[in-house]
Amino acid sequence: PIEIGLVKVGVNDTATPLAAAQFQITGTFAGGTEQETRTFATNADGTLTYQDQTLENLSAVFVAGDEYTIVETAAPGGCKIIDGQLTFEVTEGGQIETTDQTAQPGQPGFAIGADNVTIMALDEPFEIQLTKLGSDTGDEPLNGAVFELTGVFANADGSLQETSTRVIDAVGGVATIDGLVASSGDNVYEYQLVETVAPDGYEKVAGTFTFTIDAQGNLSFKEGDLPQGYAATAGTASITVTDEPHLVSMVKQAPDGDPLEGAQFTVEGPFLDGERSKTFTSDAEGTVFEGLQLAGSAEGVAYTVTETEAPEGYQLPEQSMQLLVFDDGTVKVADSQSTVL
Repeated sequence: PIEIGLVKVGVNDTATPLAAAQFQITGTFAGGTEQETRTFATNADGTLTYQDQTLENLSAVFVAGDEYTIVETAAPGGCKIIDGQLTFEVTEGGQIETTDQTAQPGQPGFAIGADNVTIMALDEPFEIQLTKLGSDTGDEPLNGAVFELTGVFANADGSLQETSTRVIDAVGGVATIDGLVASSGDNVYEYQLVETVAPDGYEKVAGTFTFTIDAQGNLSFKEGDLPQGYAATAGTASITVTDEPHLVSMVKQAPDGDPLEGAQFTVEGPFLDGERSKTFTSDAEGTVFEGLQLAGSAEGVAYTVTETEAPEGYQLPEQSMQLLVFDDGTVKVADSQSTVL
């Protein structure tokens, strides 16, 4: 009898066996007269399962000189199914020969081990590219966003975890999401993506993006499940989330609504250029500042507005005004329920 080894690993880690992969081998086995197909599953310890029995290796008994075909029918959690099949022959000396093109190092597919008696099945991990942009930044990724992704994730060995939530820090405006599990038939694994922290100076995108992953690692989602600010195309592996900048304007007016020119104000707080204080003067239209980008947060980032010089014929107010800027773009007066923007 000739026994051939089967090793299931990932392209990025060929030392860790992956569980829950399934393969079908078709051919005429020793003791048989007709072709048949046998199904094998991999375990996390590197062993195999065939007809509910645990095997140390691929215990299919091959016939020297005969041809066999192996195909992957189910991939471990977090991995894509190998595309295509491997047709091979077993020599009289018990080695594997094939004329098929085999996977090169770092590539997914089937390969023959250096010992020539081991079939290596190399899976490619699912990877979704998440990109964070600002509506005013063009294609330049925006640093500082944090997301949460909830769903069922795969362990390094391909086994599945319980439902959990991962924090995704889009460093440099880009993050790679891996460990996702493909949905198939009645086994549906949904994921919910939400932005929890927006970059400084930008509004947090509201809403939750719900999606699944298909066997090739591409996105699948229902029409209408793409919230405003999210961009994705079904059948691809990328998500783009675009934030709007916090832009605040201020106008100085008389009690009758007429614009007042010449009022000078100091605004103190964390500006995006690193400064802590800026001075502004109202123009003929009463505009103190327009489209000033400010930072916001869930609790509200505080800015103190102080009028330091009143227009001619008017008195300075007795107190400063403190504004709170929130990550949803609203601006409120501190210690008040009044929303000013």
